[in-house]
Amino acid sequence: MPRESTISYDQIAAAATKMHSQGINPTARAVRELLGNTGSMGTITKHLQQWRDKSTGEAAIGVRVLPMAVQRVLFSYIDEQIKVAHTASSDDMLLRKQECMDVVSENERLHENLSNLQSEFDKLQTEKASLDGRHAQLAEELRAAHAETAAEREKSERSRLDLERALERVEAGKALEREVIQLRDERDAQREARTLAEKHVAVLEVERANLQERLSELKTAAVATADRELAGRTRHGEQGRSRKVGVEDRTQGAAARSAEGGESNTSTLAQPGLGPKDPRQMTLTDADATPSISGDGEHANGR
Repeated sequence: MPRESTISYDQIAAAATKMHSQGINPTARAVRELLGNTGSMGTITKHLQQWRDKSTGEAAIGVRVLPMAVQRVLFSYIDEQIKVAHTASSDDMLLRKQECMDVVSENERLHENLSNLQSEFDKLQTEKASLDGRHAQLAEELRAAHAETAAEREKSERSRLDLERALERVEAGKALEREVIQLRDERDAQREARTLAEKHVAVLEVERANLQERLSELKTAAVATADRELAGRTRHGEQGRSRKVGVEDRTQGAAARSAEGGESNTSTLAQPGLGPKDPRQMTLTDADATPSISGDGEHANGR
């Protein structure tokens, strides 16, 4: 509701004087209408009463003594005017009563407006308190949301770093797995080569044992042949002994060469990338050595 504009005593006095000069009784409602319905009825009534009191006081100043005839006429006129004034006073009293009722109605209206405004103000205060509480709650929720967002961001960053480290470990594990597979293949290859070498060494050991046995048999046969030659040729004893010594020397030399050949084949198997000699070749080599001794024996027997 817009607030009524204030009005001064001078404005009310000027309006009342103008109405009085026009022969119009200046009531509070008439003055308010003349002023454009501005100002409250209480203020207008108060200032209008002041104007009336001041006008009555000014009218009482300057009383003079008149002749008796004039006084009688004047008193008669006064009595008539009193009667008229009484009638006018009654009308004025009614008007003033109406004005008072208007003031009371205005005051009641203003009081009702004030009560409504107070109720609206209390309601706004309640709404303001509720909004302040809601604002504080929203601010707290906002701070909690910011904190939760920061925590989620930090958690996401940690998850990303963990994922990167896990991927690095996976890549390292793949490289390690490839290296393990390579080492396993190399180990299997070495194990297979070692197994093959051990088999070849075992074969060579058997063949060496066989060669040793054959050499022993050849040596025995050579000695027996030499003994027979010595027994058959007693006249050539010295010469026979020399031949016997020569046969023994040749037999020992053949045995030594056979032993050296076996050790050489064994060391060859131990070297990477080299296989053992073919047992057939070794057998042929030993067989080649054997006829030389047998040949010497047959030659000695021929002699």
